[in-house]
Amino acid sequence: MSFRQPVGRAAYRPGLEDRIRPATRYFRAVAAPACARDHSSGSLQRWAPARQHGTADEMSEHLTPSGFAEFDRLVELFVRTRDVLERLVRAGELPVEAAGFLADEAIPYVETLEAGFRSSLRASEADLAELRRLVRLAGIVSSEPLDAAARRAALGGALAEQRAGRGVRLVVRVPSRELVAIDHARLVFAVMPRVPEAEVHWPIGRRAYADISPPRRPSELVERIEELERELWRTAAGRPFSPLAPAARRTFGFFDAAVWLGSHIMGGTA
Repeated sequence: MSFRQPVGRAAYRPGLEDRIRPATRYFRAVAAPACARDHSSGSLQRWAPARQHGTADEMSEHLTPSGFAEFDRLVELFVRTRDVLERLVRAGELPVEAAGFLADEAIPYVETLEAGFRSSLRASEADLAELRRLVRLAGIVSSEPLDAAARRAALGGALAEQRAGRGVRLVVRVPSRELVAIDHARLVFAVMPRVPEAEVHWPIGRRAYADISPPRRPSELVERIEELERELWRTAAGRPFSPLAPAARRTFGFFDAAVWLGSHIMGGTA
């Protein structure tokens, strides 16, 4: 689901169902793209070039559980997503199992960020022009200006619904998972430029994210979240992944920084 259009997932990924089968159970068995399952023996074998920082299995061994199951689940998700993208950059191909993981687990996480952003945005965080733009991006109101007659008709309809008891609820309970996700994402974006070079997993070019500025305005945050979703969908759909594209590096850097932040908080090593 994109922030721009609240449409169904099937409509957002045309043709993907025929190319990708849900494979979360297989990916969980494999645990990371640095390994592949030998179906004849049931053992795990490496399927990617040697990595400096270890596999996701090795990563999980070094991470001490935080005591918060949801946080631990997110860290595992970040590790797997980063390793899928790293394998793609190194080897230039994406296994079906990894594509299924992106479609079934990584992208729904980004959709949670979008929902959290919509729920947490405060009017004081943006000026009127930016708020109008965000509302239109969300598809809440028409982008076409209303004339006086249309405004009167809309007001009359709203009053009629209120009298009939069908008015829009002004106060709704926001799932805490959405708020936690978007607050955590803000923190990840903020620390990305500060990830130590020794902890950066980006496999080509400069091993640093110091040149990637964090989003400062709500509209910038929306653009970065949509960029994450767009790049993950392109990857899951089998479209070419260009490591030289800034969007690809920013997407990889987000999950890499999320792993570093999670392991740093829990006292592990990435």
